[in-house]
Amino acid sequence: MLVGVLGLCLFLTTPLFGVRDILVIGSVHLTSEEIVALCDVTPGTNIFKVPTADIRERLLALPRVSEATVSRRLPGRLVVEVVEREGVLLLPCQEQFVEVDATGHPVELHRFIGALGLPVLTGVRVEGVTLGSRISDERVSLGLWCAAALGVQGRLAVSEIHVDDRGELTLYTLEGIPVRLGPATALDAKVEAFMSILPDLPSVEFDVAYIDVRYPRHPVVGSTETVFQPGEWPGDDPDAVLLGGP
Repeated sequence: MLVGVLGLCLFLTTPLFGVRDILVIGSVHLTSEEIVALCDVTPGTNIFKVPTADIRERLLALPRVSEATVSRRLPGRLVVEVVEREGVLLLPCQEQFVEVDATGHPVELHRFIGALGLPVLTGVRVEGVTLGSRISDERVSLGLWCAAALGVQGRLAVSEIHVDDRGELTLYTLEGIPVRLGPATALDAKVEAFMSILPDLPSVEFDVAYIDVRYPRHPVVGSTETVFQPGEWPGDDPDAVLLGGP
């Protein structure tokens, strides 16, 4: 027993198993330096004395981090792997904008948003937003579903997602063209119809007043000269011929 205890003491104090470096995997928004500082591990510390569970809990307390693992790689490397939350839209919050991920978690506050490539959610007022605490609001959820359906390319083409009092959605392109999606149903099909129209807009020979994809099999591009701009479709059949329509 004495030999075993002495061997264990030698094992836990030998410099052979001292921490030499910390490898960070998966960080994009957070820098490796920030994560290493959060680990708070002094070089040379015996790797078996490093409190990996405590480090993981500190990482998960960061609003940006959704998953984290901390493991040992003998003889002296600590591996920290994180999965970061990616924002899909921006929510006005006092004089700033809060970046919100697809699950409704606010991850970061921004004052300047031009380079983020994320649409702003309007028509929604949420009080008491706290980073890391999920927002439970029906209209915010509608905006998040829409932002997720848009995907990265769609979000880059849209400046605003508006949710009205009836829960209907309207997008605004970077050029300010309204895109009517209507209720948050069949969003994938509606977004697909919108994205298929988008590349052709620069070659259209009239000024585009709106895009209507509420019936995605029959998208409408309206001009500023169009007399008929439907607030509601005449009848329930989107296949009906709209005489005089756009």
